[in-house]
Amino acid sequence: MVNVLIAGYDDQTGPELHWIDYLGAMNKVPFGAHGYGAAFTLGTLDRNYQKNLTLEEAKDLLRKCFFELKTRFLINLPNWMIKVVDKTGIHEIQL
Repeated sequence: MVNVLIAGYDDQTGPELHWIDYLGAMNKVPFGAHGYGAAFTLGTLDRNYQKNLTLEEAKDLLRKCFFELKTRFLINLPNWMIKVVDKTGIHEIQL
């Protein structure tokens, strides 16, 4: 059983994020998280997400999510790989 988040960019609609669950149902979502850490990060995303965030605002939101994980999650995850999907492609960024 696999759940997956798939991000992409369409020239007509802009960036998109889709959630596909283990049964194959797909839904377009504004943000997403899954796994054990989702219980901690989805509340932060729901409270702080706004449409049309700038890259810097999105980075700040990610920092808040990572702070929640560092505070509440049992496992220490010191390294993160963050990728941005936009009209020019996929880019790895650093916080």
